[in-house]
Amino acid sequence: MNDQRQYEMFDERAHFDGKASEAAKESGMYAAAMSHKAILQAARELAVQLGLRYGNVTIDDVQAVLIQWGHEPGELGMAAGSVFRGKVNGGYIWMKVGDKKTTRVTSHARPVVIWQLTPEAADYYEAEYRAKGMTFDRNN
Repeated sequence: MNDQRQYEMFDERAHFDGKASEAAKESGMYAAAMSHKAILQAARELAVQLGLRYGNVTIDDVQAVLIQWGHEPGELGMAAGSVFRGKVNGGYIWMKVGDKKTTRVTSHARPVVIWQLTPEAADYYEAEYRAKGMTFDRNN
């Protein structure tokens, strides 16, 4: 098969459109989040608590605690991609500070993002938890 025909075959099977791709991503994340509302909410709250306590947090950290709490390893499903999304008081909750390879065997050493609470979100959640009688000794 010549190079031109290979390209034509590839072109026929693939569709490249940045805006459509982003829209499909958002639609899929929304659907996953809606079908896993309760576990996603628990995972988000847990991520904030881990972020307040340790600074850096990954989806592996969240998943490990969820498993310790008795959840099934795949229970969060595709909603895992929405754990670190969201805003509080008009600003983002999380900022990316790096990446590393996952240690979760079923994830095949793919990169996962290392997240930190934004300073504004950290202040907001510390005040919220303090009002509930909870405190976090950061970085211990």
